[in-house]
Amino acid sequence: MEEKERERERRLGDDYRLPPRTSELSKKERERERRLGRRLSSPSSDVRALENSAEIVNVLTHRFVKSIVFPIESLAIGPCVELVKCTGGPISRRIDQLRKLSSNLKILKVKRGELAAKESDTKTQIELAQERGKLPLQEVLHWLKNVEGVKSEVRDIEESFETHKARCFFSNCASRLKLAKQVVDKIREVEELRARQFSDGLVTDQREPKEIMLNPPTIFGDSTTDRIMKLLMEPKIWKVGVYGMGGVGKTTIMKAVHDKLLAKETFDNVIWVTATKDNLGGIEGLQKKIAQRLGDDFFTKISSNEDKVIRASMLSHKLQQVGKFVLIIDDLWEKIRLDEVGIPEPNEENKESKVVVISRQVPVCNSMETQENVEVKCLSEEAAWELFVSKTGEEVHMSDIKPLAKRVSKECAGLPLAIITVGCSMRRKHSTNEWSNAVNELKNSRGDDLDMDDKVFKILRFSYDSLKEKAKSCFLYCAFYPEDYQIDTALLIEHWMAEGYTSKGRPTSEYCGTWDREKEINKGFHILEELKDSCLLENVKVFARRDNVYVKMHDLVRDLAIQIMRELNFISKAGLELRRWPQEEFGKACKISLVDVYLETFPDQPSCPNLSTLFLGKANLVMQEWKMSIPRMFFSQMPALQVLDISFLEVVELPESLSELANLRALFLENLKVKKIPSLGKLMGLMLLSMRDSWIEETPEGMEALVNLRFLNLDGTRGLRNFDADLISKLTLLEELRMRSSVVLAKSSRIAAKCIQVIANLKHLTNLSISFQEFDNYLKAVECIQWNKLKSFHLGMSLTLFYDAYKIFPSGNYSRKLVSIAFFDGNWSSFQFPRDTEVLWFNGCVIPNLSGSQCLKNLGYVKEVYLIQCNFSERPRIKDHVHTLFRDDNSPELLASSEICTLDWYFRLEVFSRGSLSKGCLENLKYLIVSDCQLKNLLTVNTLQELKNLEFMRIAYCK
Repeated sequence: MEEKERERERRLGDDYRLPPRTSELSKKERERERRLGRRLSSPSSDVRALENSAEIVNVLTHRFVKSIVFPIESLAIGPCVELVKCTGGPISRRIDQLRKLSSNLKILKVKRGELAAKESDTKTQIELAQERGKLPLQEVLHWLKNVEGVKSEVRDIEESFETHKARCFFSNCASRLKLAKQVVDKIREVEELRARQFSDGLVTDQREPKEIMLNPPTIFGDSTTDRIMKLLMEPKIWKVGVYGMGGVGKTTIMKAVHDKLLAKETFDNVIWVTATKDNLGGIEGLQKKIAQRLGDDFFTKISSNEDKVIRASMLSHKLQQVGKFVLIIDDLWEKIRLDEVGIPEPNEENKESKVVVISRQVPVCNSMETQENVEVKCLSEEAAWELFVSKTGEEVHMSDIKPLAKRVSKECAGLPLAIITVGCSMRRKHSTNEWSNAVNELKNSRGDDLDMDDKVFKILRFSYDSLKEKAKSCFLYCAFYPEDYQIDTALLIEHWMAEGYTSKGRPTSEYCGTWDREKEINKGFHILEELKDSCLLENVKVFARRDNVYVKMHDLVRDLAIQIMRELNFISKAGLELRRWPQEEFGKACKISLVDVYLETFPDQPSCPNLSTLFLGKANLVMQEWKMSIPRMFFSQMPALQVLDISFLEVVELPESLSELANLRALFLENLKVKKIPSLGKLMGLMLLSMRDSWIEETPEGMEALVNLRFLNLDGTRGLRNFDADLISKLTLLEELRMRSSVVLAKSSRIAAKCIQVIANLKHLTNLSISFQEFDNYLKAVECIQWNKLKSFHLGMSLTLFYDAYKIFPSGNYSRKLVSIAFFDGNWSSFQFPRDTEVLWFNGCVIPNLSGSQCLKNLGYVKEVYLIQCNFSERPRIKDHVHTLFRDDNSPELLASSEICTLDWYFRLEVFSRGSLSKGCLENLKYLIVSDCQLKNLLTVNTLQELKNLEFMRIAYCK
């Protein structure tokens, strides 16, 4: 027998040796056999014990599986061997995993819960940080995506286990063993994700705005500009004063100096701040303005500290860190101590940095211990005429007009501000009668008993008198904002509309039925351009924006407006430290602005029977905690009130008397910390309601009664949880709805789906702005809403709720049809856009190369494309592989019709196009802006020559 076995062994080879006889077993193995009660030489067929005994399984595998010498199918433990065949690997470990399947699954569930908790905490931290203007890191977004994937896989495993429990174990042993291994692997993967630490934090600062050119006119003051520049380059000069009368051009000249300093790059930072006549906020005001120029994070730190000494120390330390700087302080009216503000005093020891003081009075410059003072004088007659002609046009050279035009120019006394405003008012005037009248009006305004400021006012008054009545009212309205305030043009026009300045009649309840909102918006923009053309308003340059969405008033022009407003019982105390409510003065007023005022308290029941407009926005309560409320009966004696703006007011409760303002037409409740708003059921004439960025938890009672409401803004309502979608269906005349970054659409798919259905049925809707967090809701909106019938829209989707695309694209762009996608790295193949989309904005997305992308195929005429902080969907696999926007020679559909293209922080983008682009594919491009990319080459010379409509191109911070 032994001889036969040895022969068989020889034929099978060393890999298949017979198991040793019992006598050859080790003592340990014999003891093991004894405990099991089995002789391994005679294996039992009771293999079902495998489920209950790891010991038996280990012995069986040790003796029969690894050392098998007879056909597999003859074994009584066939199923066990089948497991080995199917799975392989170290058998004892794999079957141990099988034995512990149930307990491991419980461990997996616990680990999954821990991971979900960390995911929730991470999202909360990101959302809170984003409220402070932060952006999540791409690494963190990738982690969140992986967590979602793993959670889904764990759910699949649990479902698979429940399925196996209903079956006999040996019906599919291989799949059960595979499942056991998946559980162990998934535990390890979940634990790795849970233990993940983010060494760089969760978020990053939004990129600090690079210092911007102010682009002033350069038609006058070149010699003065050169002199100031020369002084600033002198190593022994560190304080310079610039002085001159109001309207003489001090600020314009210093803007030119500012831009030259930036271009020269001698200094690391050029910081421009404007003081105010009333010195609002004093030292604190200047500290905050300088801090704002040094970045949002630092501004937040400064603003959160109430001790001005500590703020000064922080500011001083920060300025020393930024390197060599020039600080320009415009419109200074009195001496300030630099060390109290936190500005390192420039002197012999600290002479690398400079300070420039701009003032109307030379004594103020001297009090600041300036080493050199430069006077800005009035223009010579020749320079004044040259400036005047540039504003009026070539018509002034006509033989019958030129003598009169010369006299008009002379009456402006060489003051650039007067020359510009009068010149703009007389632009394209061809009648000699009009020119003769202008001469007489200006001549009568120049009395010998008037001081220079009064003379300037008289000249500026001429420009005001040249306006049409509606434009005059709109101009005066701009003085309701503080001095040097940057006015949001969209918000300004909303107020004009509410006042009836853009319509043919006053906004009454009868008028509501025929209100054409779009027509009035267009009228508002027309008036805005008229005021800018008259040089009574000026554009504010905003970084990275081609369009101008903010305007401001020159301080002298604003002073003129306030002077005229007094004649009409309009009162603007904006930006003043009022402290007490002046009842006698306010009791007669028709319109009152208290924007950014400092009050000690509100009166209980002020009597203002004629008051039609009240601005309380950003009012500050001096010496009080912010948790204050307006007295309950505050509005009870304001029966004529039609426009009320209490945005940004630091209160936590609104008075019940708000509910009694039956004549109210527009109500602005933006950025309020109140959680509940009083009933609006009696405000049936209300046409505009804005609760943007407020903390409300539910919509106000009685909103269903607002049958005349045309405009509803719920943007950024992050606390809004209780919301009835059917409410919107009752606002039958609604023309514009905004619900971007609203928590109600992000956290409840049911409400979001209902809202989409209701919105799709609004018959008068012309403007819609809405955003979603879930991809399915976004797709549902694309499919259900008739976007082609809207005059403008903004459809957004973002992985994070608090990405405020609505602040990047202000509401002033009424004609735009915009889609913004943020932090999306999912399935682009199933992505859809409304066909009429004109503007595409991608931020923080992982996107494919654009050439031939299916998701872009159905787009029509895209005018603007923005790719901000994006990345490609795949990494280069070979050394010479580079990332391109377009991979082939086909026409890039995305840019074929685009007029504007912005690529900013486009990671790993090295080449715009690998091959030559099709002829004419970029012929509509007017603006091309590329910054912070890794571009080595942009376009070929031949392609650049085909850009016939290109008006502006900026390439910055690329390789």
